[in-house]
This record gives sequence, structure tokens and C-alpha cells, in this order.
Amino acid sequence: MAATKGDTTGEIFTWTRALAMEKASKKKLASEKASATSQKQEDPLPPEAQRMPTSHSVEDILSELRSQRTELNTKLDANYSQLSAIGGKVTILENALPDINNKMSRCPAFMVEAEGRILSMENLLTDAMETIAYAKKKIEHLEEKTEDLENRGRRNNCVLFNLAEKEEGNMPLMRCLQDKLPEWLHLSTDRPIELKRAHRALRPPPAARQPPRPITIRFLRFTDKERVLQAAKNNTITVGNAKLTLHQDLSAGIRRKRREFDEVKKYSIDRGIFRGFKYPNELRILHQGALRHFKTPE
Repeated sequence: MAATKGDTTGEIFTWTRALAMEKASKKKLASEKASATSQKQEDPLPPEAQRMPTSHSVEDILSELRSQRTELNTKLDANYSQLSAIGGKVTILENALPDINNKMSRCPAFMVEAEGRILSMENLLTDAMETIAYAKKKIEHLEEKTEDLENRGRRNNCVLFNLAEKEEGNMPLMRCLQDKLPEWLHLSTDRPIELKRAHRALRPPPAARQPPRPITIRFLRFTDKERVLQAAKNNTITVGNAKLTLHQDLSAGIRRKRREFDEVKKYSIDRGIFRGFKYPNELRILHQGALRHFKTPE
């Protein structure tokens, strides 16, 4: 029992001591805070407070403020003028908006009309292209037909090259050729040839040392013309110092197409394989014993 009482007394003493220490700590903190506050009140003013303006510096500040206010008012007036100008332009745009809206509202109708016109023009263009293609094909056909008719009209004609000018003397050219051709070509006189016309190319006589004009000869009969051309292939005609040649009379179109074969023709003649042309413009060449036909130089 005595021991228990002693323990209780010890606990009371310990608690009392802790409470006293806590009060002392609070008192110390309150004292430090009061000391800090008193010291803060007694401290001198900061540098900014010490540099507070006097009456003269206040007037300077007021003057500076008035100057800045004047400058600010000037800038505000300029801004107001600019805003007024912008407002005027905005007013102009607002006044123009109804007209713009009216035009814009009509744009869809214009677009529909334009699309219709474009479609109509495309249809017309398609029709025109078809017509042009047909006309082009027709023209080509007519050109071929015209050229064929022209060459049919020349079937009884041949052209004599390199006969000197005035070689016939005072005798008419047709009469001279009708008498001389059988002699030059060694033709039989049992079937005399008859000519309808004979004339030189319709251009001025050549100057000295220029080749003579070719002579177009029209036979009365197609068979006479074929006899003369065949004989010309088998015989060489020499009159004076000139070597004469005879060829079928052809249209300019066929002659132009045949001239495209000139290089191939010269090559084949040099090798002895040229066999002439098949009407209208097919080159004939003898190759490995077979006769070959070429419609183009390639």
C-alpha cells in the first residue's frame, strides 16, 4: 500500500513539472514575439521611404504627368481619326453589301446558264468533229478518185526526155516523132504508130547548157504506146550525143510518191534487182528469184 502511494506521488510530481515547463515555454515565446515587434517599430525607415519626394519633386511629377496626358490625348485623337476613317469605309461596304448580295444571289442562275451553254457547245463540238472526220475521209477519197481519173486520162501518154531543142528542125514536132520513133526503137513498119499530140513542157526554152524541156506524146491507141515503151526498155535511143529516155506520163501526186523510193531505187539498180513500179507506186524488186512489192521505202 505504501509502495503504491509513493508511485502516485511520483507521477503527480512529474505531471506538475511538465506543466510548469510548458507554461515557461509559452511565456518565453510571447516575450520573444513582443521583443521582435518592438524592435521592428524602432527600426529606421527603409531607403525607399527615406527618398520620399519633397514639394519641388511633386511639382515635377505633376508636370510630367500633365505632359504624358497631353501626349496620350494626341494619340487618342489620332486613333479616333483613324477609327472614323475606318468607320467611313465600313459604311461604304455596308452600303455596297445589298448590291453584292443581289449579284451573288444571281450567280447560281448565271452558273446554270453557263453550264447549259457549255454543254450545248460540247455537243456542237462533237457534231463538228464527226462532220470534219467524215469530210476529211470524203476529201481523201475524192483526191484518190481525182488522181485516178487524171492518170486514166494519161494512159495513152508517154514523156520523152533529153531530146535537144529544135532537133525537129522546120518539121512539126508531132510529125517528126511519128516518123523517127519507129526508126529509133527499131519498130516494124507493118503497124505504123499514130500520134494525136506532141508538145514540149509549157515553160520558156532553157538557157545554154541546161537540159532540154521534156516532150509529152499522146498516142492515138493505147497499144501503140505500150509497144513504144516496151521497145524503149529493150533499146537504147541515142540522138547525136544525147541519150533519150521514155517513161509513162503520170500525175504529180504519183511522181512525188515514187520519188520517195529514189535511194532504194538507186541501190537496187546498182545491184541489178530493180524491176520498176507497179501502178500506182509499188516498188518491184527481184529478191532470191521472187518478185517482191514494196508500198513504202521502209
